[in-house]
Amino acid sequence: MSVWDFVAHNRAAELSHPGYLWGVAWSPDGARLASASQNGTVKVWDTNTYTESASFITGWAFCVTWAPDGQQLAVGTYEGTIQIWDIETSEQIREINGVSPLVSLAWSPDGNLIAAGHLDSAIILWDVESGAQIGSLTGYTTVRSDVNGLAWSPDGQILASAHQDGRVRLWDIQSRQLLLTISAHEGWVRGIAWSPDGRWLASTGEDRRARIWDPATGQQLGQVVHNRLPVWSVAWSPDGQYISTGSGAYNRSSDPGTVIVWALPSP
Repeated sequence: MSVWDFVAHNRAAELSHPGYLWGVAWSPDGARLASASQNGTVKVWDTNTYTESASFITGWAFCVTWAPDGQQLAVGTYEGTIQIWDIETSEQIREINGVSPLVSLAWSPDGNLIAAGHLDSAIILWDVESGAQIGSLTGYTTVRSDVNGLAWSPDGQILASAHQDGRVRLWDIQSRQLLLTISAHEGWVRGIAWSPDGRWLASTGEDRRARIWDPATGQQLGQVVHNRLPVWSVAWSPDGQYISTGSGAYNRSSDPGTVIVWALPSP
């Protein structure tokens, strides 16, 4: 796993985490980086020294998400469980049993809820403190619609989901209702991310494109063609001026993909 210096445009560190890495996530303060591996472990890295600060035995880990205060880390596994770990003690606090393999997780901005996206298209909301299921998001039927990505709006009122059927869906959390469906990509939608101010939504997909959307109307505001490979991930810079996209493909070890940082036009 590589960490890149955006200003210098070079590799800042190379971190060794054996196995196929499915998920990475920065802590809210940027001081730590978590990585989830198919080898059954999640590792936490100190980003000042680029050394391993913790390692958790989790089983096949698909995805990770940080609590807003950075004190806890949630791990989604292929077995369908959500594990919540204490960062300081490296102890597992809670385990929540899901319904099928987990492919995406997102912790709500207020810290109270975790949204879990499953391989069978289920989106389930869990109460962090009690571990109780408090709701599910339904209202669509497709042959296959893995929930490849989840992202909360900055105000925590809307949850965006990225699906195998090429669509992005926006959900009202209070009513649990589907607000908007966007036909976003040809083929799978892989990545989803809100701009820091909540005005825009970015998505990436199998069609090698990254697109920017107006989440109120579903109107496309812009797009870029990444490169020759499907685009798996997207992230917004904290200042909202850039997005980064990462490409890759199954069984293409000779072609590891590319990370590209895109500058957004000034409003």
